[in-house]
Amino acid sequence: MKSMPTRRSLILYALMIISPILLIFMGCKKTPLPNVAAKGYLIKGKDGECLPTIVHGTFYNGIPAETDSNYIDVDVYVISPGIYDINTYHRNGVQFRATGTFPDTGQKVVRLKAFGTFIAPAEISYPLVFDTSVCQLDILIHDSLGRSMAANTWEFTVEGQTYHGACVAPVYQLPEYTGFSFEFQGYLASGAQDTVLQMDAFFPFESNGRPDTVDYPTNISPAQTWGFFSAPNGYNPIYYADYQTPGALINIHFNGDVGGVITGTFNGTALRVSDQKIVNITHSRFKLGN
Repeated sequence: MKSMPTRRSLILYALMIISPILLIFMGCKKTPLPNVAAKGYLIKGKDGECLPTIVHGTFYNGIPAETDSNYIDVDVYVISPGIYDINTYHRNGVQFRATGTFPDTGQKVVRLKAFGTFIAPAEISYPLVFDTSVCQLDILIHDSLGRSMAANTWEFTVEGQTYHGACVAPVYQLPEYTGFSFEFQGYLASGAQDTVLQMDAFFPFESNGRPDTVDYPTNISPAQTWGFFSAPNGYNPIYYADYQTPGALINIHFNGDVGGVITGTFNGTALRVSDQKIVNITHSRFKLGN
């Protein structure tokens, strides 16, 4: 008759089976990384630009930049593993940053997220820093004003009526005046040519033929004018503003040339020519380019 195993022998048998498994598991467990800063450098080109700079999504001014779909990938080379905080300075209301741990050495891709809200549309160079290495991150911030606008269109409101349509705006070089003339012509959406929105502005050679982010008020120079005209037979002003019109001031604001697109506004006050009354021009905007 076989004897039943005792409680002690069962425990010893179980330990004989489990012990090798525990030893294998403990042997495979990774040694935690020391809490030290990673060492390495950013991959960059001969002009100091970060390489490669892969931008995912589109950044706009006035809209919080920290979304899951908007980020930037850059390459770094890790010499010594550890924790990292790769970031840019705050510029135009936003900082780009990535944090984490590099478990080993070699070339890595780091994903930078944007924190903050861009103040203005522009193309901005952000110095990116990792360890003692610095490269330049060039980011294009688009104008949120033009997100819902078709290319080459305009609109404004006066006395409760909103006008809108298509436009052209050639820029002419004026060497005798060391600058450029911006001549905006807008026509109603109906396609009728008998009512015309016209704006003129002058900007210096430093702009390279494109207006900077700047204001051009109509009350300081004969080069800046604004008018909404009835034009069946010549130009007859309905609303008008220039430097000789008392009480009238239209501020022609350019958001600059961003990616070949110029947006802006032209709010203020204008003379209603029919009875010489000053009226408000509001909710204006224009978009030139694609």
